[in-house]
Amino acid sequence: MKYLILFICLPFFAFAQKPKGESRENIQNAKVAMITNRLNLTTEQAPKFWPVYNEYEKETRAIRQKIKKLTEDTGSLAASDEKIAKNVNLMLDLRQQEVNLEKDYLEKFKKVISIRQYAELKRTEKAFNQLLMNRLSKSQKQENEN
Repeated sequence: MKYLILFICLPFFAFAQKPKGESRENIQNAKVAMITNRLNLTTEQAPKFWPVYNEYEKETRAIRQKIKKLTEDTGSLAASDEKIAKNVNLMLDLRQQEVNLEKDYLEKFKKVISIRQYAELKRTEKAFNQLLMNRLSKSQKQENEN
């Protein structure tokens, strides 16, 4: 069960933690720059893309915050087996909502960017999250050495 909870929450940790000294705004600006650069958005696409992307991120973040709350509740040593089972099922339902949301937004994105750009968007998001995780890990390693 621990692995299930870790799997469900792993995407969260990329944004929940931040390297020391970096604001959420700086991280968001870096993400926007990386996406803009890698997608090669045209001047016609950019003003249409960003509102859709921001809306998608907002809705995704809301689902992930619910998952995080359930994970915290489930991790409590005082939680009963029934509560843990209920929370795990709720987390799975939320993950399904997230998949459904992504399917819905795929259609919205296809009206603004090409399917190739959408695939690059997904690769870029993954790369950005990995970069952020690496920076966090490096920052924590440096703190431990000091």
